[in-house]
Amino acid sequence: VGSTVLGLQYLNLKIMKYLFYLLFLVSLTANAQIRAVNIVDNLGYTLSQEPDEVVFVKGYAKPGDGGEGFFIFRPDETKSYKGMFVPLRDGSSKGRWERIRYDYVDISFFGAMPNDNKDDTRAIQDAIDFAFQNGFPQIIIPVGTFLADSLIIRNGTKMRGHYRGTIIKSFSEAKGPDKAKSALLKIDTNAVTNVVIENLSFFGNGHEKMCFYIEGVRKNDVHSGLWKSSFRNIEIRNFSSHSIYLKGGDSYAVNSPNQFISFESVRIKRNSMPGVNALRIEGQNAQLSFLNCTMDSERIEVNRPATSWNVFIRRDPEGGATPAIIKFDTCTIQNSIGAFDIYGASNVSIENCWFENIKTSIRIGEAAKGIVVENNRFANASGYGGLTEGYVINVTGESQVIFERNLVAGKYSGLTIKERGSKIHTSDNYPRQAN
Repeated sequence: VGSTVLGLQYLNLKIMKYLFYLLFLVSLTANAQIRAVNIVDNLGYTLSQEPDEVVFVKGYAKPGDGGEGFFIFRPDETKSYKGMFVPLRDGSSKGRWERIRYDYVDISFFGAMPNDNKDDTRAIQDAIDFAFQNGFPQIIIPVGTFLADSLIIRNGTKMRGHYRGTIIKSFSEAKGPDKAKSALLKIDTNAVTNVVIENLSFFGNGHEKMCFYIEGVRKNDVHSGLWKSSFRNIEIRNFSSHSIYLKGGDSYAVNSPNQFISFESVRIKRNSMPGVNALRIEGQNAQLSFLNCTMDSERIEVNRPATSWNVFIRRDPEGGATPAIIKFDTCTIQNSIGAFDIYGASNVSIENCWFENIKTSIRIGEAAKGIVVENNRFANASGYGGLTEGYVINVTGESQVIFERNLVAGKYSGLTIKERGSKIHTSDNYPRQAN
């Protein structure tokens, strides 16, 4: 009897619970507080029953696709932005369903779908542009693979993913007359500041385009270039052009610098193509830092070298603007004909870095000044470990270099070479020949 009574009591509680849910839903329907539609486009056919009514949308293009959320009716609103401000289809000039949002926008709000092998360029660019125009502090990219052709980074863009769980992959090969400047991501014209891009992987799909092309382009008489920005926890792979190209102005009068930029934990695996670099810096660039980064290329053998140099830094060949105040700390540079190729730059510091499987680790020329190479480890980093001619450091052309407290381990072909007139100060290095 006791168990029967308990069973009835439990049953009564379940009945009461469902009755409560039913009464709650009836109350919502009766008062028209919350309605639901399947997709964003359905909102255009959803007439508001009262100002500030809230409707739940189950998805952007289909229920549960990540674009779901609450929308509120604003009778005096006139903005139209697909996925964010939805106008009524009755032709009214005013009245919009506005997405209720927090301190971010998600690219799913604009129709980007992971892993569907469709071009997401428009949706991702819409998210970037909407955040820029409306002052949203960040753009979220969910887990999955998204395809994009070319994206423009706006002033203040803060784009975050889930590192290796979030991939943006090149959708197509470079096209058109500006093919040489084609990139998956480029900066906007004039000065672009306070950009943060982090926790993302970028795959080039083997296409002959860059990953990041950061060039200052001026409109009207104002500054341009990228300023006060950071890139963190980023993976870049399989691009058949430069992975990162920082192209500053060719003269100081142009006011087109890239400056005050930090790169932290950026992992680059470049394709072995002639003239292609993992990192290329030219012209007016200053106050750049690279911490715990990797500049790598395809694994090489002595009879199949990776062409070109992993890091290339030089004064603009058509003007006088010089890269300066650049620091590499705790970086790994390996598997290439050369690690650093530096021409005419000044105040470049290479410290606590690892070099391996390289023909010539560092080449410096064209009157480069204030170059400091210290506390690094060079492992088989000269002549691919003594298999062919090569140098740990090659200094020419009236340059001034400090080479101190470096460990040269494994096999090597030579330690240093310098041209008459150049100044290289060496001390406390420890070259060690492997058995």
